[in-house]
Amino acid sequence: MPRDDGPRVLLPRRTEVLRHHPGQVSFPGGGVEPGDRDALAAALREAHEEVGLQPAQAEPLGWLDPVLTVSGYRVLPAVAAIDPAFVAVPDPNEVADVFEVELGFLLSPDNLRRLQVEYGGRRREVLEYRGEPELVPHRIWGVTASILYNLRERLARAREEDA
Repeated sequence: MPRDDGPRVLLPRRTEVLRHHPGQVSFPGGGVEPGDRDALAAALREAHEEVGLQPAQAEPLGWLDPVLTVSGYRVLPAVAAIDPAFVAVPDPNEVADVFEVELGFLLSPDNLRRLQVEYGGRRREVLEYRGEPELVPHRIWGVTASILYNLRERLARAREEDA
């Protein structure tokens, strides 16, 4: 989302009552349903359902690398530019909070760390963004952090190719 102080990334935090990943920061998402034309239509539908984004307020820019989650999901992240006039209207059944984080913060390697966690009896490495509460009001980690890391790497490669 373009803002006066630079681009920002829109991030919802899931409600605590959801069965999968309760209370975690995520992106809008879900499965492709029979009425969806394709994966992009599903992504736009989910964004509309979860945070009130109208499809006309999103300009799709492309795809990031698919991510496999420890809970068995395959996530295909879509990237879109969002109309700066967009005002989030979160679905209270799915989304507890919606916030924005400066893209520059997310692109800085200093703000990302690797953690060792235990899941399903196995030790795994996950990524986590950490910052002051005014910059990052909620913990961004796991799949969401991996998606943002992939975005960072893609943007870095694009800058190198342009140079």
